[in-house]
Amino acid sequence: MRRRADGMSVGGLVKQGIRRWRRRPPFRMLAAACEAYLQAWYNEEYFDFEKNGEAFALARFAAWADGRPVTIWDVGGHHGEWSQAAHERLPAAHVHSFEIIPEVAARIPPTPWRTVHALGLSEEAGAVDVHWSAVDDTCNSISPRTETPYFAAAPAQVVRCAVATGDEMAGRIAPPDLLKIDTEGHEASVLSGCQGLLASDRAPAMIQFEYGTTYIPSGSTLREIYRLLPGYEVGRLYPDHVAFKPYAYADDHFRLGNMVAVKPARLRALLA
Repeated sequence: MRRRADGMSVGGLVKQGIRRWRRRPPFRMLAAACEAYLQAWYNEEYFDFEKNGEAFALARFAAWADGRPVTIWDVGGHHGEWSQAAHERLPAAHVHSFEIIPEVAARIPPTPWRTVHALGLSEEAGAVDVHWSAVDDTCNSISPRTETPYFAAAPAQVVRCAVATGDEMAGRIAPPDLLKIDTEGHEASVLSGCQGLLASDRAPAMIQFEYGTTYIPSGSTLREIYRLLPGYEVGRLYPDHVAFKPYAYADDHFRLGNMVAVKPARLRALLA
């Protein structure tokens, strides 16, 4: 690093200038451009299924499964959109769709390849309060982001809903080869209730889960998720690869996106 006669490096001088003049329009414009770059870099809040990496991950899992009948758990089933996409790519798979709000679960179309469970998964069995947004029911949550427009625009209805643990369900139905979790910040609790399953020889080969600002109300972190997944390699999902890496504190940036955890080496190679 080059240094001036006064001992300050060129990089240090640039940073000092940014701090000093950050309120000036050119610096504000530069910051906005940098933020837009980082949103793309982290594949943040990109919900186009065909382009954000979710279709890619399912295709690579299908290649790994190679036509074998597999079991998929779709935790946070919503209206069945994701399970339908999974069925199209893995027609031999049976999907167990878990939708915590009974009224929403009732809207999932009945099919021979999908079993709908009108309950959620959590760290212990019982009942929980779920905040059901009348504006956008994709954001239904046990720990909602109440400051967001989804909940600020209209009062949320609080619904008492049943939950079970993943370990309990694995004793009732076939355990998952692929576990997908999209529970608006409750992901760590779902994995906490699956610890027996995850430590067994019936553990899922692949887990896809959401991470981001949804974790803040519940106090969850990505660090916690990594610690709940010993033996798995974990990485962020991008349109055509998964960036597997060990956890670092800087990874807890809460940029909303999907993560993938895998065990089999061949599946990791297909995704990386």
